[in-house]
Amino acid sequence: DSGTTTIRWTWTRSAEQVMGLIGTFSTYITGSSELRAQIAESASKLLGEVMSDDGQVGLPMAARCWKLAKPLNPSTPP
Repeated sequence: DSGTTTIRWTWTRSAEQVMGLIGTFSTYITGSSELRAQIAESASKLLGEVMSDDGQVGLPMAARCWKLAKPLNPSTPP
């Protein structure tokens, strides 16, 4: 028996936490100081538009999971 399922959830973060996550992306890390400033400014502006009244933003998350059943007898072909 095999199949896939997707588990979805919302990960609530503060603006400061989201900005910290942005700092882990390779484009940000390897970018020029001008590019990093542009990314930070754009992200800050967007966060200001989507943040809730309590200063949090919900990040949609998903994990795609695969389930594969191994035969009980290893000599049995799948």
